[in-house]
Amino acid sequence: KIIQSAPLYKYLKNINVYSNNYMADSLFSFLGGLVEFRKFQKQTLNLSSDELKFYTGSGLAYMDSNNRLDNLVSCFSFIKILSLLKKQSEKFSLNLGHLLLNPSFDHEGTYDVQVDSQNYQGALVLKTGRLFELPALNLAGFVATSKGSLSFVFLGHDFDNETQAAQIESSRTQMLHQIFDFYPITSTYKTLNNFEILL
Repeated sequence: KIIQSAPLYKYLKNINVYSNNYMADSLFSFLGGLVEFRKFQKQTLNLSSDELKFYTGSGLAYMDSNNRLDNLVSCFSFIKILSLLKKQSEKFSLNLGHLLLNPSFDHEGTYDVQVDSQNYQGALVLKTGRLFELPALNLAGFVATSKGSLSFVFLGHDFDNETQAAQIESSRTQMLHQIFDFYPITSTYKTLNNFEILL
């Protein structure tokens, strides 16, 4: 029996809205895992193993002979990855809001909207990243400005408790507010309705 899957971008939307770790790791494995990713990293991203250390599709830790290995990336490397994502989305005529979490519309995802979501006016798409065992509270995405898409990366690490995590989260939100205060924005990004995802 042959069952046709949903288009790939819908799986990516689900992964990016809900941080679906199982699906992310399954897709990573299906595409060739670490061996194929390292080829992609070198040939397409042009990033060395010092600039990007990648072991799992989900970002959860990889255990190798009782050694914990975590994905590690710099802001600069992440910007290069976002640039490729934007180019690929344009190549396949996909709106970035069909791939990433759009807080103006996606209210059930992993990003807690800390201001009225209407303030984002369809001009923001993003992906969150949070770990507790190796504290990390990250955010990356795009803001649609009148002069084009502006990519951003926020990597927050090394917090010991929820109070410190809240302070990092506040800094993250402040960064977004400063972008919105400084640049005129345009309502560019769309979304997929929940019932459309994976159908």
